[in-house]
Amino acid sequence: PPHLSFIKPNAAELVAIANAARKARGLPPLIHDQALTGHQAGDSSAQLLALIPYAAVLVLEGVHHVVLTLGAAGAALVSRPGPPASTGQCQGEQRTSTAALSTDGDMVVAVEVAHMRALPVEVASLSGAGDTLVAGTVAALLQHFDPVVALAHGMAAAKRSIQSYHNVPPDLSFSRLQSDAKSALSTLTHSKYRVRLSRSGRCVCDLMQ
Repeated sequence: PPHLSFIKPNAAELVAIANAARKARGLPPLIHDQALTGHQAGDSSAQLLALIPYAAVLVLEGVHHVVLTLGAAGAALVSRPGPPASTGQCQGEQRTSTAALSTDGDMVVAVEVAHMRALPVEVASLSGAGDTLVAGTVAALLQHFDPVVALAHGMAAAKRSIQSYHNVPPDLSFSRLQSDAKSALSTLTHSKYRVRLSRSGRCVCDLMQ
């Protein structure tokens, strides 16, 4: 069946979508979702680590890239394993899901995580920031930038939206996003995780070397 290339939920939406997908397969929700709704953003690494199992559920369902908006903690791209991400343009990508069924019936899946910290910004309004992030990301994808670089452009667009009292800043243009996109990319960290999802709802997320 056709797969969804990108999805951009916030933390609470990700939890709801992942648990709905598990329910459709007759499985219980993941156990610790009550702590993952994005209200505890003080530790960005802990917040992101807690959300990775939910993104892994969507990867198992066939989604290629899960864009996570983390508020003051920035944004992350959780993806199927594939060729190493670059910081330039690409003409396409080949990604396959790395998943296996363990002997005890747990599903084990590998995911790649690219995280960028939030750009410094003076807040005028948060209205429209998420939509502007999507618009900037899609605009970069249409210019054939790879997904990580595209997300950096989305973050740059969201910054301009947050600094403006307009939902869509009147001076917003793709060419004006380049400097902030580069700043976002300068904070980029790449990690790869092995996620074990049990039929009971328990999950374990281990950093791969």
